[in-house]
Amino acid sequence: MELLPAVTCTGVFQASPLSEDNDSVLYESVLAVAWFQADISLPVGEDALPAFRELAWEDLAVDQMR
Repeated sequence: MELLPAVTCTGVFQASPLSEDNDSVLYESVLAVAWFQADISLPVGEDALPAFRELAWEDLAVDQMR
């Protein structure tokens, strides 16, 4: 039986709006992410970094009003 790593993490990340039509004062792009890592390492464990680098922000994040 395979087990998930011991530490469960969640994060909400924010950046400039994806759409150029959205005013950057009023809008931001947001992506919520959950991941598992082997130990408590802040901000992100070494075993989780490769997956973060592969996230397609433009495909996964959404614009929302601040």
